[in-house]
Amino acid sequence: MKLGIWRTGLCASLLCTALISGPVVAENEIVNSLIETVREGEVILNVRYRYEMVDQASFARDAHANTVRTRFGYQTAEWHQFRVLAEGEHVGHIGDDQFNDTVNGRVMFPVVADPDVLELNRLHITYSGLPDTQIKAGRQRIIFDNARFFGNVGFRQNEQTFDGVVVANSSIPMVDIAYGYVLQVNRVFGDDSPAGDFNTSVHVVRAGTSAIPFGYLQTYAYLAKVDDVPTLSSETYGVRFSGGQDIGQTGVRLLYTGEFAHQSEYRNNPMTFDHHYFHAEGGFAFRGLTAKGGWESLDGDGTSALQTPLATLHAFQGWADQFLTTPVGGIEDIYGSISYVVPPIPNLGFVDKITLTGVYHDFQAEQGGADYGSEIDAQVAVKLFDRFSMAVRYANYQSDGFLADAEKVWLTVGMDL
Repeated sequence: MKLGIWRTGLCASLLCTALISGPVVAENEIVNSLIETVREGEVILNVRYRYEMVDQASFARDAHANTVRTRFGYQTAEWHQFRVLAEGEHVGHIGDDQFNDTVNGRVMFPVVADPDVLELNRLHITYSGLPDTQIKAGRQRIIFDNARFFGNVGFRQNEQTFDGVVVANSSIPMVDIAYGYVLQVNRVFGDDSPAGDFNTSVHVVRAGTSAIPFGYLQTYAYLAKVDDVPTLSSETYGVRFSGGQDIGQTGVRLLYTGEFAHQSEYRNNPMTFDHHYFHAEGGFAFRGLTAKGGWESLDGDGTSALQTPLATLHAFQGWADQFLTTPVGGIEDIYGSISYVVPPIPNLGFVDKITLTGVYHDFQAEQGGADYGSEIDAQVAVKLFDRFSMAVRYANYQSDGFLADAEKVWLTVGMDL
């Protein structure tokens, strides 16, 4: 009898203990799981030094900028299909500011848009728990397609990021669909600049398919309301096709791209306009050599022109950045480019890749055909030890009376952890 009472008491005690400790054990498991998620994450560390020289005919003095950009952060491992990334960014100036960074007041020098900043570059959470779907919310880097309408301006020291959410889905075979909403654009000029941020309401919808023979077909819509600069609010609808085709067994691959878009005023824009965008490009690749030629046209009517304020503008219409804002007469850019990846060099195994690039641009007005001038760009880029990079870049814009002549030189050295 006493034994039965003892057993009953023991069972009751164990049951009470289990009821009390159960939540504690479960909580400990969650805590341990979170600790492991953080422990298995990835450190983000990137350092990039750059020297930039600008000789612009409209200024008596040349600009000389020495800047160092440091990005530091952390990305957790996946936990219940969630992943968190946090990244800070610091851009510092070395020596005296012999350049106008747009906020330092050195207006006697040409602009080098790399202000001294310390800010939150990215902070976002990614969820991949839905089938064939990824949801990313927070401050993030967004690059759509070739970044002609939406990009991060990665060349500048302080990159452009976006506060919003992007949902990407690939549940339909050979089809990818994305929707994004952006409520703030964090521009390259930094928080201290009046033009540093855009308060926006931007809807992005794009869909692409690789089911089309010989290439990739996509359509897109960018509906951008820019509260701070209403004249930049626009809706843009477009279609793009790009791809390549091998020519038998020759080793030659043909490359081609065609794109068309229409842009009109949107929401709070007080203006009325209808502009078109055309882009055609063709070329070939053969044993490390890539050659392309193309024509890009941004429409203008003499009062306004097609604009792409959220784009990676440095990648288009010349590295000298003379046409970041499309002239009201529009612009036509006829260009040719050639790049060559140097074969591995014996006894230089630490050199991962050497790339030589040259580009020529001829600019004229889309309306009226006025000559805007021409530009020559060149670059030598080297990748070392899989973590280090070096590049020397040169741009020379020669005006034909439209703008001032401009010559720029960059020396960049970078390191990724």
